[in-house]
Formats: sequence, structure tokens, C-alpha cells
Amino acid sequence: MLLRSIAIPRMQTVTIINEDSESFELHSLSGTTVQFYSSFFTQKVLSANGGNTTINVYYLPRTIGLIKSTFTIKTNRGTLHYSVNKHINYSY
Repeated sequence: MLLRSIAIPRMQTVTIINEDSESFELHSLSGTTVQFYSSFFTQKVLSANGGNTTINVYYLPRTIGLIKSTFTIKTNRGTLHYSVNKHINYSY
């Protein structure tokens, strides 16, 4: 029997890397569902050519099935979108 439990949180660290030749600033981060949420940026200004920061993305499943979310990251150069999804199922 395969069983993945609802309400058991999972966490994944995501690294954001600036591969551009100019630095940029991270202003805000927001998600579209209550099942996925994140930490704040550890670094708000990413230097040129490899500057990076990390966020922790948490998933707290509340239902069985596929859950999709998009994180919106606002920067001084515009808006970025980061999509995440997770599938929770069970079988007997």
C-alpha cells in the first residue's frame, strides 16, 4: 500500500541565480495557493554574473490530487513567475 499523508509538510530549497551582467533587486514574493508558501529572500540584491539567494518553498498538502501554484517575484526589472506543483495520491 502506497500512502502519502495529507497535512505533513515538505520543504525544498530553491536557489535564484542572476546570470545577467547587471545586478538586480528582489522586491517581493507571493504565491497563489495556501498549500505552497515560502520564506523571504536571504539576499535582496543579486550581484551581476552569478549573484544568488535562496528561498525555502514549503508544501502543506490539504487535499488529494495535483496542486499547482505560481510564485510571483517582483524585481526592479519587472516580474518573474516560478511555477510549482505536487501530486498527492493513495492507493490500496
